[in-house]
Amino acid sequence: GQVAGAPVEVLSDANKVDILDTALDYIDYEKSKELRDGDAGALAWKQNVLQARSAILKPSRELAPPYPKGDEPHAGHHSRRVGLGVTANSAGGAQVVAKYRFALHDLLDATPGYPQGGQLEFFGGELRLDPGPDPRAWIEDLAIFRVESLNPLTAFNRRLSWRIRLGYARTRDAMCTLSGERGCGMTVLDVGRGLTLTSGAWSFFGHLDMEAAAGNGFEAGRWFRIGAGPAAGVRWVIGQNLVFLGEGQYRFFPLQWGRHPHGWGAKAGVRWELVRDFAWDFHTSVHALSSEVGANVFYYF
Repeated sequence: GQVAGAPVEVLSDANKVDILDTALDYIDYEKSKELRDGDAGALAWKQNVLQARSAILKPSRELAPPYPKGDEPHAGHHSRRVGLGVTANSAGGAQVVAKYRFALHDLLDATPGYPQGGQLEFFGGELRLDPGPDPRAWIEDLAIFRVESLNPLTAFNRRLSWRIRLGYARTRDAMCTLSGERGCGMTVLDVGRGLTLTSGAWSFFGHLDMEAAAGNGFEAGRWFRIGAGPAAGVRWVIGQNLVFLGEGQYRFFPLQWGRHPHGWGAKAGVRWELVRDFAWDFHTSVHALSSEVGANVFYYF
């Protein structure tokens, strides 16, 4: 045969090794599904190339692929996190916020040392204190786990993005009949599947989410609700230590026979790790019954 117009016989063994090694990589890339499923044609093709390669008793070239400096696992932030901040909302003034996360990483954390587009959090919580004339404190959020994977859709990687959340949270959408800054508390399971497209430092994602929640203060005296709807957002890695994330969502609750079988919300945040393990966080959100802005300082340990 010929390679690039030259007879194979005139190629050196080193060139033959490079060509056959490349062919094996190409077969693994192009026929990965067929090889996994035991396709006879793909297996025979790879076997023929392996036999040709084994006939040349020379080692393959040692490859040293480049990797981004500063992205080694030990360069990442520690996994536990505490935070202190303030938030102000349209329903009830300002509150002091205390946050804690046992582990591990979210989509706004600094990226060095962690997989791009991955979130894995366990046992995170947020406590709010209203220091007004009638001081009150409440649990705003208590997550057993939050997991999200923004898998970029490419010719080789066709996996869907997905996410799941289990815990306690407060909602301030139109189905909540309780007024004030605390909203309605609920235990919630939220799952979703969707697509993610990337372009450089930008990731654009869309999901179809489903929610099952039980709590108090829902319309028509019901203590539970089931909903589904789309969500879409964007993540921008401005720099390794500066990340923006924005998202909007809509929910339809078919089992609710009240006046508001719909829910919607939008949120955005930016986090800047000034030095390793210290970060500033700024966020804002809008819901049917309230809107809020806030800032936090985080320490990772």
